[in-house]
Amino acid sequence: MNSINNSLVYDGHAYDAFVVIHNPDFNAGFSVLMTYALNGVRQALARNWLPVINFDNSCNTFFYDPERGENIWEYFWEPVMGVSYDDLLLKKANGDIGSDQIKRFKDQQIFDWHNSDPDRIATFWLHEEPGDPIEWMRKHREIGRYYVANFINVRPEIISKADAFARERFDGSFLFTVHIRGTDWSYAEPTNHQRYFDRIRQIIADRNLDKFQVFLATDQTQFVDIFQEEFADRLVSYDSARGESFIAPFKLRDVPPYKKGEDVLIDILLLAKGNHLLKCAASVGEYGAWFNPDIEMTDFGVESKFIKKNHFLISTGFEKLGLLESPLQKFFVAISRRLTNYLESVVFKFDQRAWAHPRIALAYGLRYLFSYLPRLLVKRFLKLLRVLLIKFPSRILRVCFQVKHD
Repeated sequence: MNSINNSLVYDGHAYDAFVVIHNPDFNAGFSVLMTYALNGVRQALARNWLPVINFDNSCNTFFYDPERGENIWEYFWEPVMGVSYDDLLLKKANGDIGSDQIKRFKDQQIFDWHNSDPDRIATFWLHEEPGDPIEWMRKHREIGRYYVANFINVRPEIISKADAFARERFDGSFLFTVHIRGTDWSYAEPTNHQRYFDRIRQIIADRNLDKFQVFLATDQTQFVDIFQEEFADRLVSYDSARGESFIAPFKLRDVPPYKKGEDVLIDILLLAKGNHLLKCAASVGEYGAWFNPDIEMTDFGVESKFIKKNHFLISTGFEKLGLLESPLQKFFVAISRRLTNYLESVVFKFDQRAWAHPRIALAYGLRYLFSYLPRLLVKRFLKLLRVLLIKFPSRILRVCFQVKHD
């Protein structure tokens, strides 16, 4: 074989070309990045192309840290089939391959494979509404487990960190691993924490368990407190970044980009270490099942319904699960939702399936603007009210008292 052919041989198989798999979704969460990558691998292999992952900062910057390099994928995972994006550029620079041997998928193709391809790698159904949810999950879980086992190679330092935590915190008793989603989660019906409690207590009774632990992975701070009240010192959780509102932790500016991703990946690895996994219709818990094909599981997700509305018109998990704590907080959320919904659905008439990038950016920009604007306006109003009702009258009284005293 010549040098060009040698460059395209992997594990004894000759490929026709390389394909660079990119991420077109600027709002993708961490586990969704894995799904985009795996669907790209699946489509690449169907064309006899050798996949190379390059998730740079041109689209999604939530996890981007320039000190760790330009390719977000390689912060957390090894190249899927032995060739990094830098390797590919070097092969091209050295003349080992030509430009015509480097392919690239279109953004719309990637979105279609992720959302509507019936054979896609997916953690939950979307628009198709399966007649048999259990069978749908079984089929797609089998596909997901195959691709995770063959193409996902977590970086060893992250595996070591997860293993060290498990050795230190898990005591060897029966381990329930739990994933419950809150914050911005909205595409399916959420599962209330009481369902988890009831199922765990049922298993404890059925198996007559004297000793057990509960490992909790969640994006919502309030759930840690709720589970702590229920299970006390039996509860274990990793020090992951979490949100306190309907804003997902990967969008929080005060959390380092790398930590946002590493926390989720460690949670997934720890979820996979349980004796019994309890999960809702969200991707982190499903990946926990994919990383351990033998794990026993309660999947509340099969009871969930996909919400057939524009993404921006759906109440978030934070709201649906009753985590709004004060009347003022409820007021902020209600106002921000009404403003953004009106602008997105009436003024701009966004159609989620047909968006181009600028419209998506504008939509999310509006959401964030009007998430914070009501709070700012109310604070300003309260400050003005305080001046009018307290400071201003007190000054008048002081002046009057001084005049009278004089």
